[in-house]
Amino acid sequence: MTEALDLTPYCSTDPLRPYLHAPFTQGGHTFATNGYILVRVTLRPDVLPPPENKPRADKLFARDWREPTMPLPAFTLPEERLRECENCKGEKHNFHACECCECTCEACDDEGRVSSLNTVSVGLCGAFFAAKYARMLQPLPGIRVAPSKDAMSPMPFAFDGGEGLLMPLRTTLANHIDVPAITPATP
Repeated sequence: MTEALDLTPYCSTDPLRPYLHAPFTQGGHTFATNGYILVRVTLRPDVLPPPENKPRADKLFARDWREPTMPLPAFTLPEERLRECENCKGEKHNFHACECCECTCEACDDEGRVSSLNTVSVGLCGAFFAAKYARMLQPLPGIRVAPSKDAMSPMPFAFDGGEGLLMPLRTTLANHIDVPAITPATP
């Protein structure tokens, strides 16, 4: 028996989206999303619905799903390096003067550091994706992808034990890597 995928890395840490901080059950499946990558697995009875019954993840799949048939093309990303956040200077949320500063630093999500991958995009299957989210596909067992319907539609993917959607970027980032396309095998 295969060990169940840990859905926690696919959950959001955004303080404005607390309903995405944990996996949730909806429409007969269990989901996890950070708003950029959405993963769907077989229903896990111990996972509850989201408190506000959002997002409507099942509707995204109904609208954007196409059967992934191509293996994920291999791509290599630069080594990730963490550096001090230029916005808050590593001070996390105390980066400006206001009377009761409880503001969060959007640049680093109150971590004080940012990833070097924040400036890297990947051209994959007809669209552009943030490297830090495309990288999350690589370790999934048996990963397969479908070409993007268009440059602004999510890219469907499937893996042994589940499936998902990866949201595209509108344009490339400062450092861009184009991944050569793989032509699906004909039966």
